[in-house]
Amino acid sequence: MARITPNAEAGNSSPQKERAKNITEGVKLCVPLGYFFETAYGNKKLQIGYAVIDDGGCEPTEVGIIHIGDLLIRDTVAWKHQLWAAGLGYTEPYDNEDHEDIQKIILSCKAVNCEFQSRSYTNRNGEDKTVIEIGRWYSVSDADADAVLNRAGIDKLISACEQSFAKIIDYRVSRGDQIERAKGIATIGQADASNTNDDFDNYVNDKSDIPF
Repeated sequence: MARITPNAEAGNSSPQKERAKNITEGVKLCVPLGYFFETAYGNKKLQIGYAVIDDGGCEPTEVGIIHIGDLLIRDTVAWKHQLWAAGLGYTEPYDNEDHEDIQKIILSCKAVNCEFQSRSYTNRNGEDKTVIEIGRWYSVSDADADAVLNRAGIDKLISACEQSFAKIIDYRVSRGDQIERAKGIATIGQADASNTNDDFDNYVNDKSDIPF
């Protein structure tokens, strides 16, 4: 006979769901984690980190995946910056290279519905690749965002993702990428990376070989 230790909470916890290794196409509710600027092959991009907090019931779950989406800094694609800011619920004119303006947009957003789409491209080595990227952003009401943000464990998950996002930036810098970190507000993309769950570091969308 096994010796049983009385526990009034026994059986009440849900088993840990297996998490997907890669994000798939579709609309997912995300929280913006922070940003940085990156210059590669002469192109400057605004890079924004997102954490998936609701995936609409994907199996295996994609909740907790970190996605880094980029916005090319170029006049011909200014329309995409307009869609991004509007999707995050920001309505004021802004400078897409100004740290204070970018921080205002990110801090004003509780959560955003991101539509993930696949895109094919040929990299600089002539290899055909497919990448998952965000094609559209859709604003979310505070009530709908709070309904997910108030779920048990979401605060802990977001905190872990914020710390992993900070580690991702550190890694990009350490390998020699031309990174301009967020300035002014230390909690955006510069969280304390100590005691971070390294499991989150697997969920990075690195498109550094795209030639634009």
